[in-house]
Amino acid sequence: MYYKGLTGSRQFNINTENSDTDYSVITKDIKNNYAKSRNDDFHYLSPAEVISYIFEYDKWINAWKVIGTLFSKPVIETEFSRYLLEVREELIRSNLPRFGKIMLDYSKVMNPYNNGKIGESPIKRTMYAIIFLNAYINYATKETTFEEALQLSDELTEFVKGIRLQTVSYETQMEKLNSMMEEAKCLKWFYDKEPDLVAFNRIKDKMKILLDIN
Repeated sequence: MYYKGLTGSRQFNINTENSDTDYSVITKDIKNNYAKSRNDDFHYLSPAEVISYIFEYDKWINAWKVIGTLFSKPVIETEFSRYLLEVREELIRSNLPRFGKIMLDYSKVMNPYNNGKIGESPIKRTMYAIIFLNAYINYATKETTFEEALQLSDELTEFVKGIRLQTVSYETQMEKLNSMMEEAKCLKWFYDKEPDLVAFNRIKDKMKILLDIN
């Protein structure tokens, strides 16, 4: 096991007392991409998938597999986890066009108005669209780390929990989501910066070594 980190609702402090605990696990010993043990959910990625999703593969699903894994909270210490904590902020900064597009595209697709077929309920789609739009907006408008940008304000935490508990009307959810999307579209200039591909590829090469990829 190269990595095990807390992810999902507990990563973003939007869990309820009935929420499962989700872990992102990087390992070569994969039989299925998902496994459940009592109240623990394990989402498995192979080393090759990690490198592909972070550095190569360009599709909206990356937001969960990339941002969710990169900024999950390690629950075991490994050589890879130590390096990840050391460089993940630099990695985001090194290629803002890539990571910005990943977050914005994901949020567009997760919008319940989208007619695409996605294996998530409308509730979860709205929740995670808001979470990644929030990070996108915070990182562009505040002098902060990306780890801090991912955190929800107390007000937004309660709003997202309200979506989950269905105490916030659908109309209010959509009003909030679409308002955040419009704000995010106006911030695209922040992410349209020349990538530092030297740093981006240096981190990629080091991660491949730590993940035993030749």
